[in-house]
Amino acid sequence: MGLILLAVAFVFGANFRLSGLFLLLAFLNCLVFASLGFLVALKVQSHPDMVRFNSFIITPMIFLCGTFFSLEHIPTHIQLFIKALPLTPASQGLRSLALGQELSWHAPSLQLLYLAAFLTWGLWASHKVE
Repeated sequence: MGLILLAVAFVFGANFRLSGLFLLLAFLNCLVFASLGFLVALKVQSHPDMVRFNSFIITPMIFLCGTFFSLEHIPTHIQLFIKALPLTPASQGLRSLALGQELSWHAPSLQLLYLAAFLTWGLWASHKVE
């Protein structure tokens, strides 16, 4: 899906830099959210539980994590919380690479930490399910 979005962006004239590091960071983001999805799939008990997860976790994260607007004007104490969410480092890292700016290693480091946590928790949960 990400490759399709990149292709559509190029067709419509989006001007951004596409590098190997960009693709690697995008792939890392895919792994983070796939491992989160695996974990959630093991933990939810019903379809309404999944809807609640999407409504209270995924949807707010999409709008709050700097995907569509800057975090500059959000109060500092809320910024700290938002910067700790898994989508924030993905958005910031991919945006900086796409604009040709230097990548802060904070972004991939935090994503690797999330990947390790979600994978560990997911594997632990999968062994507990019988």
